[in-house]
Amino acid sequence: MREQLIAQLSFLLDFDGSTFYLASPQNDQQLTSPVVVNIDPVFGQKYLACYDQLDYSKGLMFTGRSMTYRESDIIPDTQRIHSKYYQIFYAKYGFHYSLHSSIAFQGHFLGILSFFRTKGKPNFTQNDIELIGLLTNHLEARLFNDYQAACSCKSKLTLHDAALRYGLTKRCKRHP
Repeated sequence: MREQLIAQLSFLLDFDGSTFYLASPQNDQQLTSPVVVNIDPVFGQKYLACYDQLDYSKGLMFTGRSMTYRESDIIPDTQRIHSKYYQIFYAKYGFHYSLHSSIAFQGHFLGILSFFRTKGKPNFTQNDIELIGLLTNHLEARLFNDYQAACSCKSKLTLHDAALRYGLTKRCKRHP
């Protein structure tokens, strides 16, 4: 679904690369399952292993509410272009601008969808922010259903496992 979504959005939004991470069902403060477009697939895993600690916008992901923002609105270019994260990621791919949609529902972080533009292109516009913001409501519902399903699958125990975990024994029927 995430790959198809990004492919379809390319008809509405000009971007040169994109990422879409989900929240882990075990810990909604942790990213997992990267989908990357026009970026080396290895980067998705490297971000999870190393780069997320360097990401200066990471704090906006885990607020418990959805928001769409440009990185250029939260950190001045003079600081951003000298950051280690910019040098490792943005400069490597020639990216300069980014637009992010942090997706959350009922206080649960669900994922982050990001779009990148190369240096020389204009920054994302207010219309771009509003377009992705409109989409966010639909993504909240879809990702929350997926998140609940993933959480419930992980938390269900078989009868045998519950008996072992909680020391349960068979009940004897009492006859009157």
